Amino acid sequence: MKRLLKHLLLYVSIFPWLWANAQNEFPPITNFNADDYGHQFSPENIGICQDNRGVMYFGNTGNILTFDGNRWDSISVVPTRACYALHHSKKGNIYVGTLGDFGQLKPNKYGKYVYHSLIDSAFRKDYSFHEIWDIHETPDGIFFQSEEQIFLLKENKITALEMPSTAHTTFNVNQQLVARMRGIGLMTWKNKQWIKVENSEAIKDYGVFGIVPTQEKHIKIVITQELGLFKLNTKSNTLYPHPTAHDKQILSYILYGAKAIGDQKISLQTRGKGLIIINHEGKELYRIDNRMGLVSNDIERQFIDVDGNLWITTANGISLINQTSRLSYFSAKQGVHGGVEAILHDVYKDRELLYIGTNEGLFRLTQSHKKSIRIFEKIEGINYSVWDLSRHKNHLFISTSEGFFVADIEDAQLKITKINRENTNKSYLDQANNILVNAGMNGVSVYDLTTLTLLYRYKNELTTISGIEKQITEDGTNYWIGAIGQGVIKLKKTDHFDVELFMGTELGFPQDHILVPQILNKKVVLGSTQGVLSVDETEMDGETYTFFMPTTLGDSLLEGPIFDLHDEADRTWYSIDNQVGVFDKKKNTFTNRPFWGIKKGRINTLYRSSDAPYLWIGSSDGLIRYQIEGEIPFKNDFKAIISAVKNKANQTIFGGIHHEEFIPINMEYKKNYLNIEFSAPYFEDRQALEYTYWLKNYEKDWSAWSNKTKIELTNLPDGKYTFKVKARNVYHQESEIAEISFTILTPWYKTSYAILGYFIILLLLIYGIVKISLYRLKQQNKRLEVAVTERTHEIALKNTRLEEQKAEIIHQKTEIEDSINYAQRIQSAILPIKEEMLQKLGDAFVLFWPKDVVSGDFYWYYRQNDISVVVCADCTGHGVPGAFMSMIGVDKLNVCVQEKGITNPSEILSFLNQGIKTSLRQDETKNATRDGMDAAILTINHSTQRIQYAGANRPLWMMSNNEFSEIKATKVAVGGFTPADQVFELHEFNLINTTRFYMSSDGYADQFGGPKGKKFKIKKMKNLIIENHKRPMQEQQELLENTMKKWAEGHEQIDDICVIGLTIEKQNT
Repeated sequence: MKRLLKHLLLYVSIFPWLWANAQNEFPPITNFNADDYGHQFSPENIGICQDNRGVMYFGNTGNILTFDGNRWDSISVVPTRACYALHHSKKGNIYVGTLGDFGQLKPNKYGKYVYHSLIDSAFRKDYSFHEIWDIHETPDGIFFQSEEQIFLLKENKITALEMPSTAHTTFNVNQQLVARMRGIGLMTWKNKQWIKVENSEAIKDYGVFGIVPTQEKHIKIVITQELGLFKLNTKSNTLYPHPTAHDKQILSYILYGAKAIGDQKISLQTRGKGLIIINHEGKELYRIDNRMGLVSNDIERQFIDVDGNLWITTANGISLINQTSRLSYFSAKQGVHGGVEAILHDVYKDRELLYIGTNEGLFRLTQSHKKSIRIFEKIEGINYSVWDLSRHKNHLFISTSEGFFVADIEDAQLKITKINRENTNKSYLDQANNILVNAGMNGVSVYDLTTLTLLYRYKNELTTISGIEKQITEDGTNYWIGAIGQGVIKLKKTDHFDVELFMGTELGFPQDHILVPQILNKKVVLGSTQGVLSVDETEMDGETYTFFMPTTLGDSLLEGPIFDLHDEADRTWYSIDNQVGVFDKKKNTFTNRPFWGIKKGRINTLYRSSDAPYLWIGSSDGLIRYQIEGEIPFKNDFKAIISAVKNKANQTIFGGIHHEEFIPINMEYKKNYLNIEFSAPYFEDRQALEYTYWLKNYEKDWSAWSNKTKIELTNLPDGKYTFKVKARNVYHQESEIAEISFTILTPWYKTSYAILGYFIILLLLIYGIVKISLYRLKQQNKRLEVAVTERTHEIALKNTRLEEQKAEIIHQKTEIEDSINYAQRIQSAILPIKEEMLQKLGDAFVLFWPKDVVSGDFYWYYRQNDISVVVCADCTGHGVPGAFMSMIGVDKLNVCVQEKGITNPSEILSFLNQGIKTSLRQDETKNATRDGMDAAILTINHSTQRIQYAGANRPLWMMSNNEFSEIKATKVAVGGFTPADQVFELHEFNLINTTRFYMSSDGYADQFGGPKGKKFKIKKMKNLIIENHKRPMQEQQELLENTMKKWAEGHEQIDDICVIGLTIEKQNT
């Protein structure tokens, strides 16, 4: 893309006036109307302010509307009267100005704002006034301005200022009130009197609608409706003209207000033209109007919130303009209909071009956009899906579902000619070879770029074409063409054209064969659902062999779906799994965070020209423009708020405002119900926030993050509670915590008096029961004396028999324990000596915890010359049955590795599989056993530093360069029902950095424990290894042992545990 600052220009030579009208600012706009805040309210809103919580307030008719970022609410003011002015003071008070009244919002005992008038009927009789148009705060107090009278509130006393004339408008200038008095000019209220600004009589009869600061402290710009711009020197108290080259244009705006935007721009509000943004020299920079999505072009008020967002009120609703966003959105409101599939942004003869192809046709930026209804206009004649756009000289090539077209961009109406009627998905302009290659569902065509005559045709039924890219070779030029679901086509150009189709998973392609040709580091690569594949063409014995191998972006191997790459000299833009990001080649870093705010459906395409400051993003919901330059204003100091607390009768018992007179929330036990509503006034990007909450004294921890903005609390035990909530935005920044405390009162039957009564009744019952029991005992004792004598003899005989049985059981138990201990000595003898194994491996550990003396898990190690084989196995069962299986496994390993010299892990597993099935006679009959084992086998060539791994249900974990990775095992066991010819997948690679390897049976992760008696789980085990991987292996073993002892405390060990960790140092060559 060329510079987007020009993209609205027409021919400079034909339409030079368009240079002055160009615009490149398109801030995101969110509109609110009666559908949002309620049809019971007037659609017109006027006054605006924001409180210290971030909640927005809007003056409506008879009400003030409030918006906390999630919910709308209302505060009744003076019925049928519009609220023209709102002001939030430094002390946190909100003042209101209406027709014939002004007052203040005060929280009632429930923390909900209620309107209180500051004047009474006697005051109104003494001072007649109509609308309160504005409210200002200076060190002198709070000023309420009507045309007839200005009132000052200070120390709870209202004073009417002396009025030399009626006040048209008022402003706060350097913490002093400045008024434009009719017939006089500008007057400043200073030292309890009006002081005229010198030379201001020049504007005594003309409207002043803004006084804004400049970078010079004492110089202000005065904006008038009829005379243009003036400057006010507050130090000398002098007004003087500020003529500019744009005065005539300013006078045409018919403006009604102005607001400073930062320290360089001024926003002018108009009736009928929306907002016009100018600089301090009066030059129009851009407009914000209904073509960009503004709710109305008739602006009532402007307000800049604490985050720099611009709010406006109109006769038809409210608009929020996110000025600081680097993202701009274009959809149906701006004239772009359908999902965006193709983008072309270019410059031709000093004219900026911007064309958009969607599934509903072709669109372009309007050539006289300020007079048009939409920013974009549809090109007639293209009413079908546009898949690709490209330009050569004055020819715009258009690939569509219904044919291939060319348009003459020098023609104002964009004359369109059809080249062919066949479905065309992609085209490629090769100016070096003067050809045009396009492809669609009917095949591939090659045209002469100048004459558009057909040079070559490859006719074949193809699927949708994903892309075309060019690669120059020594003997010609290759054009790589992706066909979704089929594979990739190579069109080779030498002195003639040849076509070769590549397909099949054996070539390295994913199963779905979704492949998109891209350019990365000046070479053709293929984006796929499994990352990026490089194209390697190697010539051997006069023949060319083509290989497709996974390739990296920087040092990272991307494994997700990646279909869009735009490569530049110092960075690469990409879309992975529908997430846009950028890779910085110099820093070797990936950045996704600036794009988290994009929620516009599926990402279809990325478009970027080398010298333009924008990245264009085509999505299923429209067009997105990202401004590359500048900083993203990530907000990290927003607040969560508790908007309301309601009881079961839906009555508000807390309205969101904490103050001294607020009545604490005390709920009767039988009415134990609270509905708590919460929000966060975060207005950046207008994306849904996530919330987490915690009910202290009831729950142990914060809840999971969710989009819930209210919670119902029922059936709580009596006691004191504190409800806390915080929010998280789309950039994963957390807000301040909001909280509210409440008490569930103790029911009467749990009070101290009730408990005392229960105690007395209990004593009486006990007394009665004791008396009755004593009588019964005396009677029973008489009967028992006889029975005891008889039973004593019987018990003596039984005791003799029990003693004999006990001695027999102890003897049997001793024999069993001796057998198991002997089995343990045998198993220990056949397993490698742990100390020798660790000595040979160096920095390593073996954590071996049998469940029942002997173990079904076992470790095995063998080293011959420079090759080490390490095995971690988990046999079926534990105890003695498991130990038998482990002995078979060790025996087969000894034969396989030591005798036969097999060190390939895949072959070792296959040998074990066949050996166990043979030893246990595991045929396919119904009497066959399913006994076997899971195993992970690691082979290390210490001289070449080549690593091989294969696994049967047990993975290999690795920590290298502070990054954790996992190699999945083949999802079958060794032995059992596994076929005898089962092949176990082999993974091998060269050691790049010093790497720590970990293998484990499932016993560690499956152990029950913790406060809730749950499994330890794989994720927690991985995190434990990741957090401590830099420690020596012996320390890691101690940490694993201590962690498991603490976790399993009070719980029986459920399975054998075997964990092996070892470090392989990278050798310098």
